[in-house]
Amino acid sequence: MNIVRSHSVCFLALLLATFSLALLRTTLADAQPYGLDAPTPVGAFLNGIMPSRTPQSPGSSNWTVVDAFPDLVLPNTLVIEPNPSNNRLYVGSRSGVIVSFDNTEQVATSEPFMDLSDRVAVVWDGGFLGMTFHHDFGIQGSPNETTFYAYYSSYCPTALNNQSYVIDFSNCNPGYPTSSTSGFFNTWLRLSRFQAYWDATAGVWKGDPTSEVPLFNIRLYNGSHRGGGPVFGNDGYLYVAIGDQFHYDTAQTIVDNFEGGSMRLAVDVTDNGDGNWTCAAGSHMPVRRMQDVTGNPDEMTGYSYCIPDDNPWPGLAGENFGEYNSIGHRNPHRIALDQVTGLLWSGEVGQSTREEINVIIKGRNYQWPYMEGLATGVRSKPSTIIGIEQPPVIDFDRTEARTIIGGYVYRGTRFPELSGRYIAGDYTTDNIWAITLDINTMTATGDLLTIFPSGSLGTFGQDNNGEIFMGDVAADIPLQRLERIGNPVPDPPALLSQTGALTDTENFVVNPAGVPYDLVPFWSDGAHKQRWLFLPNDGTHDTAAEQITFSEQGNWGFPTGTVAMKHFELPVDETNPDVRVRLETRLQVLGDDGKVYGVTYRWQPDQRDAYLLTTAETGVYTIQQAGGGTRDQTWLFPSRNDCLQCHTDGAGEFLGLRTHHQNRDLTYPSTGRTDNQLRTWNALGMFTPPLSEPDIPTFPQAAQLDDPTASLELRTRSWLDSNCSNCHRPETGNRAAFDARFTTPLAGQGLIWGSVIDGLGITDPYIVHPGDPSSSVLYHRALAAGGSPIAMPPLAKELAQDEAVDLLRAWILRVDPGYPRGGVDYEYYEETGMSILPDFDALTPVTTGSAPTFDISLREREDDFAFRFTGFIEIPQGGTWTFYTSSDDGSRLYIGGSLVVDNDGLHANQERSGIISLSPGFYPITVTMFERGGQQVLLASWEGPGVAKQPISPAALFSEVPAPITNMPPVLNNPGTQSGTEGEVVSLSLVATDGDGDLLYFEAGGLPGGLSVDANTGEINGTISAGQAGNWSVTASTSDGPDIDVVLFDWIVSAPDTDGDGLNDSVDPYPNNVDGDGDGLVDGAGGIVCVASGPGCTAVYPAGVDNDGDGYVDGEQDYGTVATDPDSDTDGYPDGMEVRYGSSPQNTGDTPENNHVNNGDVDGNGVVDVRDVLRALRIVLDLYTPDNNELIRADMVPDGVVNTGDLLRIQQSAIAM
Repeated sequence: MNIVRSHSVCFLALLLATFSLALLRTTLADAQPYGLDAPTPVGAFLNGIMPSRTPQSPGSSNWTVVDAFPDLVLPNTLVIEPNPSNNRLYVGSRSGVIVSFDNTEQVATSEPFMDLSDRVAVVWDGGFLGMTFHHDFGIQGSPNETTFYAYYSSYCPTALNNQSYVIDFSNCNPGYPTSSTSGFFNTWLRLSRFQAYWDATAGVWKGDPTSEVPLFNIRLYNGSHRGGGPVFGNDGYLYVAIGDQFHYDTAQTIVDNFEGGSMRLAVDVTDNGDGNWTCAAGSHMPVRRMQDVTGNPDEMTGYSYCIPDDNPWPGLAGENFGEYNSIGHRNPHRIALDQVTGLLWSGEVGQSTREEINVIIKGRNYQWPYMEGLATGVRSKPSTIIGIEQPPVIDFDRTEARTIIGGYVYRGTRFPELSGRYIAGDYTTDNIWAITLDINTMTATGDLLTIFPSGSLGTFGQDNNGEIFMGDVAADIPLQRLERIGNPVPDPPALLSQTGALTDTENFVVNPAGVPYDLVPFWSDGAHKQRWLFLPNDGTHDTAAEQITFSEQGNWGFPTGTVAMKHFELPVDETNPDVRVRLETRLQVLGDDGKVYGVTYRWQPDQRDAYLLTTAETGVYTIQQAGGGTRDQTWLFPSRNDCLQCHTDGAGEFLGLRTHHQNRDLTYPSTGRTDNQLRTWNALGMFTPPLSEPDIPTFPQAAQLDDPTASLELRTRSWLDSNCSNCHRPETGNRAAFDARFTTPLAGQGLIWGSVIDGLGITDPYIVHPGDPSSSVLYHRALAAGGSPIAMPPLAKELAQDEAVDLLRAWILRVDPGYPRGGVDYEYYEETGMSILPDFDALTPVTTGSAPTFDISLREREDDFAFRFTGFIEIPQGGTWTFYTSSDDGSRLYIGGSLVVDNDGLHANQERSGIISLSPGFYPITVTMFERGGQQVLLASWEGPGVAKQPISPAALFSEVPAPITNMPPVLNNPGTQSGTEGEVVSLSLVATDGDGDLLYFEAGGLPGGLSVDANTGEINGTISAGQAGNWSVTASTSDGPDIDVVLFDWIVSAPDTDGDGLNDSVDPYPNNVDGDGDGLVDGAGGIVCVASGPGCTAVYPAGVDNDGDGYVDGEQDYGTVATDPDSDTDGYPDGMEVRYGSSPQNTGDTPENNHVNNGDVDGNGVVDVRDVLRALRIVLDLYTPDNNELIRADMVPDGVVNTGDLLRIQQSAIAM
């Protein structure tokens, strides 16, 4: 019993000791030091050095609107036009009364120019819409000295009179309706040529209304969308824009209508005097004419002008109207010429979702009605697209603009910061913007300047000096102009060294206030990037002005004056990635206006400093290729506007600074410590509210592209988040309706089976076509580079990221083809006389089917029809959701059987909304609509947690609740420890199984050099490279797409050593001889060699022994001796003997004889005694061994005493030798 008790006590003691040790280890782990110890103080805006707002930006100043000509009141202004030959301005009212006056601020009077009120119809969204002078107006001797053009709606038709078209005043319709009206109501849209005459009495030009020659006259329909213009381009042709007149589909055809496009006309013709004319060189007569297509005598086109031969669809055989310059327009408000660049601009009024600004390019399709701005439109995309699709350069949501009024590109001298920017406004919100175009990407950003004060901004005008004016279409007030309050914000320092971001610019030493950070990187043509954040603080982050507002799933919020720095270096030697050239350093600054601006510093050729860029630049760098030779790589240095293409408001203030990117380890250079970034930042007090450290591992974490422990799906979605989600997310209203954010579940991203806007001409295209990369638009856009128009991201992508493209392809191949497709079921009905939605259950549908969304283009006639759409909608986040329908006529929207939106009844297009509280999940959705007459419109939109107002995404709609996708993860067998030798040919198969039979993807990280794994077969092959000896920890994995299995094993590589001396054959001077120089030491690692048996050396020394316990095998390398010289210090004693007898083989004066025999006290005990004599004799006889037992071995007669008997025995041994 006592024994048992004793054992129990010992076991208990052992258990307590084990527990205490475990507790100690846990405590030590918890006490892991943070990456940084304390914040380094830094003031906002890098201690005030960087500007507090975007430098030299219109949006950084305060603006107002003032009277341009305070003493001259003008009524209902709709047209402002300069005389090209002098400084006089011409202003037309909506009713067609035009006056002129001197362009001087003190002007108080005007002169009548021309009155067209006897023919101008002031219909809804109509009236006197535009006027332009021929560019040769006023030039004596020119055939166009007196010529000008006007565009207007008219209540008088045209008629053919003696082979010439004239205004038919006998059939005018003065009782035309002025309110919004459906159908044709005896009014027309007309472009005419006029002549002016010189009034010598008044000393001014005056227009002659009787000189009118109509060029085209088409019927006016419905309530709006008249277009605008006209304007001469730098090419000498006349441009005019015509809206779709609420016909929608006419914007996508050029055969049977004259709407929905911009027209390009050669108007410099020679009148033959008989109703005919002669075209100038480079143009031809119109062949297809409206009067021939419709048969309506009151309509005409193709009169007294010609078609430029280089029009995109010249219609030489009459197959289409040759006038079209571009198509896909809804309601373009004016075309304006920027004379410096030659670009033609237009503001285009949207329907219910977006307003847009376009640069009009010949042959382009601006995508209405299947797109509205950058959002999905109200019609399905045609199967055949005319022209090249062209999105707007910028669009606005309905909170910013509701009726965009196009303006002009500022070229004046009063406000230099406005130069080159397009000034536009909005009739409904009265907002006025400065639009900055990036000509490389054809995208733009907008700065909100001010509000038009009088409330009815109707038009813009520009004088010959480039100054811009505004007019009020509903009031009698002077023309208006912009006025800046105060001075513009100056530029930041001219050199990077002056910003304070670096303490040593030449050696690139970052200010210690910059906290380094890392993320899943955005692809930048192979550049090496580093990042730092300068978060304002006084040495402690303890106020809101010094802390980041943390969000686990969404964007972080940063205090004013935060600066993020990103540094780019380009590897220029493919054999050595550490050889790099400094390219640029970018600073992103959060201004006190809540906007982020970016500036770029380009490094000088001597790499000692970097200079500030104010515009975009390019550089060409020579790269040494691994296989020999060189290649040139072009690098785009972005302009300030370029930076804003990705740094959008919706994407957050600083890209990548989000939880899932920062939730990873980083080694901090200043301390050499490795720690989780969130943990370190939290310890520094940088977050509010502070994080709970135990929660950090539970936060989302993106994966690096080359992480073999992360699944294909996880890595692909992480890469898409970094490279695509800045634009492709709900907050940006991007036209491609998928959400690339990592934090959005895959099922809600709209990627798989996602519908595409541009199919790129491929077969059966989807954003991601499961199992088929060739039919996946995402794959093709990721693959494209080098200026390709389909490349994504579109900015500064000269090279494709091959590793990412390969990974994306591998993932698509493994996406389950059974992944549920979105869409809804529909029933189509035809009924007459409807004034409210019918009882669908009592009707029999004409057709049924499925559609991606609520698509009424599936109708079979234009009026007297109805639809019922049914399906399920996935609500991604719980909370309050707002649903909208815009329709003409009535519509309703039900969620889960509850009526949410009631938009029923006979009415023009109108929007109604409703609110409902929903939890995450799937809900039945029903949308119904009917159309009795007029327009055909249905748009269903939503808005809720994490989703800005937008059309309901097809990715959220399902015809039935999708069954959960189950996946059986793969299982990878561990191959166990592997061993090999440098130079050995290896073939190892990774073996895995998958319960679903899925296609597997293999990876292996940490392999010895020379080995690689075939991702599709799992075969590890290759020849182990020289210099790879050691123990390699290999991480192998296999993924079926969504899941992964990982195994770890060792691969032990040894160096080839033929003679076993511990020295690699490649560096062994005697690869076949363990002791090549015969000095008694192994050439490499091997210690003392006994070359023959004898006293003290009875066996050949085995390689690999560590006699001295120093962790290394003994040999030449341990003693610093020369492997090819037996006597390194040339003292007459071989190196091996000196080592054995304790003298130095590298010191000539230190020999076995001098070190031991002459001293007498051989054993060093302070007394010369018999032990010394015995040891000295053993040294002389070469019987000495350098170990601690030498004195014991002197007891040759093992009687426990070293005495004379032992001496005699030694003597006998010597005689025997």
